[in-house]
Amino acid sequence: MASRSTFGRQAIVGQRAKAEFGALVPAVRGRVPVPYPVQVLDTELLLEFIGAADETAAPHLAETRPVGRRVGRAVRPAGAGARRPGREGFAHGDLLAYRLMVHDGRLVMIAFPRVVDVIANPAARST
Repeated sequence: MASRSTFGRQAIVGQRAKAEFGALVPAVRGRVPVPYPVQVLDTELLLEFIGAADETAAPHLAETRPVGRRVGRAVRPAGAGARRPGREGFAHGDLLAYRLMVHDGRLVMIAFPRVVDVIANPAARST
């Protein structure tokens, strides 16, 4: 991508934003725990804010340190949430602790840079 023109790079970034938006819409319909996609503006994707009313963003799972019984309560929803996109026909493709936010006792998946169609993609089972 480095050898492309500024216009070419912006076109690719714009396509990625539209693709992510296109993945989030059915995810919301399927009740997958993701931020609500508001709109795409050129190369930017505008999403629902995940956090407190005082405008403090929810922490990423990687930034939390649940202890004791709270570990199970934090991890159990991750398993359920990670399986739900599969029922909708896609997989996150790159699910990491930095792409999960903890908000009101639930995990929210963010950043869908590599959405994989689990039916059309022959490598989807390994994702």
